[in-house]
Amino acid sequence: MKKYHPGATTIANPGIAPAACYQDTADILVTFEGPYSAYDVATRPAPYQPQAWEAAYDPQRIWHLVYDVPDATALAKVVARSKANNAGYVYVTDDVLPNPWDRLPPYQAGQVTAAKGSGGATPATPAKPTASQVKATGLRLSWTSAAYPGVVGYDIYQGSVKIGTEANFTPSATVFDVAGLSPATAYTFTVKARDKAGKVSAAGQALTVTTAAASASAPTVPGTPVVSDVGPTSVKLTWAAATDADSGDYVAFYDVYRNGVRELSLPGTLTGVTLGGLTPNTSYGFTVRARHTTDRASAQTATVSATTTNPAPITNPTAAVSNGNAVYTATFNLPYTQRHVFIDTDANYQTGWSVNQIGAEFMIENNTLFQKTGASTDWSWSQVPGVSPLVSTDNGRYQWSVPLSVLTGSGNVQKVVFHGTDGSRNDYLPAVTLTTR
Repeated sequence: MKKYHPGATTIANPGIAPAACYQDTADILVTFEGPYSAYDVATRPAPYQPQAWEAAYDPQRIWHLVYDVPDATALAKVVARSKANNAGYVYVTDDVLPNPWDRLPPYQAGQVTAAKGSGGATPATPAKPTASQVKATGLRLSWTSAAYPGVVGYDIYQGSVKIGTEANFTPSATVFDVAGLSPATAYTFTVKARDKAGKVSAAGQALTVTTAAASASAPTVPGTPVVSDVGPTSVKLTWAAATDADSGDYVAFYDVYRNGVRELSLPGTLTGVTLGGLTPNTSYGFTVRARHTTDRASAQTATVSATTTNPAPITNPTAAVSNGNAVYTATFNLPYTQRHVFIDTDANYQTGWSVNQIGAEFMIENNTLFQKTGASTDWSWSQVPGVSPLVSTDNGRYQWSVPLSVLTGSGNVQKVVFHGTDGSRNDYLPAVTLTTR
């Protein structure tokens, strides 16, 4: 069908509840076709329940067909039920077998109104939450999903204040971590379910829990940091985790110090960091301390020293001709914010922008090609349209390619200078010569 009518909307009705593997066989799947008695909650002990994959599926790709629906009151129930079942389309009729689809029902107008409205039903109430990992300033709430089909999330309340939401991705226990509490204090929590239409259930049974008393002692000292991956402007630090002296609190932060000054604070779940912004060929001392949520902190670790490397700023410059293009390549060993290739197309230092003993008529800045305009002493350039010269970057190795037809000039020899800057330093290489023809 799609082959001959690529713009058509396809609808598949397997006749039974399809398996998840049918999801991509059509634009819309009919996942229920049957009587009111099999669909409505009140008419049978075990009403129709969608499969788990349907609850997370796009509702605009699910259609339910329900027949033998006696009146407008039952119609409203079916429409509400279809929304809870995550069906984006529903058709309801009072007609019966053998062909319940051969006429419109007398309440057709009401069907449209009900479909546009909320349907009147709200999600089922979630179960009472339970608390675990109860500390002085936080805890974890968990609860079992309620009425999983159609429920897209939960609202968590601390007293009468909503403190967060949690998505409903699986028909199993859902969790929410609460922080910012006070030690030895009683709190009450409830959970409400929310469906795709925005309807919210009543609050589930309340849970009251008292946080632990404040920790009487600081966390242990973390392991001495280990230095690795030392570069010209960065080092990596890792350390063994600190532990709690008692159960009243937990390690919430690690403070990392550079030369005695706190550089940053990390979540207590992390035991490593790469520090950047360092200066090449410079020695640094690093320490780490652990800290509770109540700011009770351990002593700092022993100091570990590291000296950043001092590589040549720019290395391995090349310029060559390939398939009618000028190809420029160099390795930039520092984290420059701008990388330039200055191109002197007539090998005459007296024309163009004067830089490192060449006169550049063109300049590549990162991934943009510019042509010199105005006086040679003015920093004035115009972007060359339609050219994106940057070909690749691999571990600091940059390559650019520009059609020779774009690089207009009077000679067949180019002089090329590579340059890198971070705003505070400028590094140039001596000119590289390229014979273009």
